[in-house]
Amino acid sequence: MDGLDAVAVAAIGQKGLPVNQPEVTYSLETLSETFTAPELACLSEISGLL
Repeated sequence: MDGLDAVAVAAIGQKGLPVNQPEVTYSLETLSETFTAPELACLSEISGLL
């Protein structure tokens, strides 16, 4: 995950992520994948955004 991906995750998570609702998904155009809120929270943590 590069810097642009980390910024995209941060932008999505600005108002909070519904980590208890894994059925909610988000897409990152730079990675061409969809992610659940818990997965984005993990990506935020490993990229040092939290």
